[in-house]
Amino acid sequence: MKGTSRRGFTLVELLVVVTIIGILIALLMPAVQGARESARRAKCANNLKQLGLGCLAHHEKYGFYPSGGWGHKWVGDPDHGFGIRQPGGWLYDVLPFIEQEALFQMGAGGTPQQKKAAAEELEKTPLALVVCPSRRRPILYPFRPDAVDWNRPNNPGIGGVRVDPVDMIGKTCYCINAGDTKPNYLYHAGPGTIAAAASHRWPDTSMLTGVSYWRSEVRQAHVTDGTMNTYLVGEKRLNRDKYATWEGGGDAQSMYIGCDPDSIRFADVDHPLRQDRPGTADTWAFGGPHPAGCQFVLCDGSVRTVSFSIDPVIHARLGNRADGRVVDFSQF
Repeated sequence: MKGTSRRGFTLVELLVVVTIIGILIALLMPAVQGARESARRAKCANNLKQLGLGCLAHHEKYGFYPSGGWGHKWVGDPDHGFGIRQPGGWLYDVLPFIEQEALFQMGAGGTPQQKKAAAEELEKTPLALVVCPSRRRPILYPFRPDAVDWNRPNNPGIGGVRVDPVDMIGKTCYCINAGDTKPNYLYHAGPGTIAAAASHRWPDTSMLTGVSYWRSEVRQAHVTDGTMNTYLVGEKRLNRDKYATWEGGGDAQSMYIGCDPDSIRFADVDHPLRQDRPGTADTWAFGGPHPAGCQFVLCDGSVRTVSFSIDPVIHARLGNRADGRVVDFSQF
């Protein structure tokens, strides 16, 4: 009986098949990556939405947007309420309104040592809601080991007790809008103790045009340009190489501190929107990792993506709550 011959693939045919598969993968990868980025951007937008709603709930209860706090030497203290008495930053103020009441209340009514321990624990508590998934995961990141005393909070600020240096902290990717006019006192530590707050020489904030800054109590009535035309919270511009290190400007400290580039940003014309890039950052500017633009939640609670190509003058107008030069978002 005559055998049946079997013919296999030739080397040329195999190479052709491999080449076709490689081409198909190359064509599909951008689509897959685009779909992933789209999902991450949507998650980021939802984060901003929830933070915006938290800020609005704060306003509804207390009559003003979350305050910026005392300065970079303080994190939140539950025994000092809200507004000018609260040393912690805006993210600390909004905790009770984003289902984090227990975190806000840590150390309440405690002794100096108990409040000290609570402040240290607060610094070391990350939150998924304040981290853009296009940048990093909501985990702890290294604190600045070469400047721990400079960055060490004064909490509780009584009896000479200060927070011990910590080596890991929770970070945020979002900052609140301090306006389009950047002052000359960009780094203000705040008083050395709670008792010293009454006589402390606070910075003059009368020229600031945003919704939150040092000891602010900005009301919705102050946003005369319209809540739908004014930035509330947005993504901050960072150095892409430094997402997970302690070296990134405006991204080196705890998310719960008072005013500092870690917690507030300006929309002035000298600091336009830019996408995150390796090797460079703008410590006081808004920006972001998304190719489509920087995402903001406005003072009415709506979330918008603002193109990196926006005119810096228009960007500044959106950061100013009451300059009378209203920008209609429908034009973008």
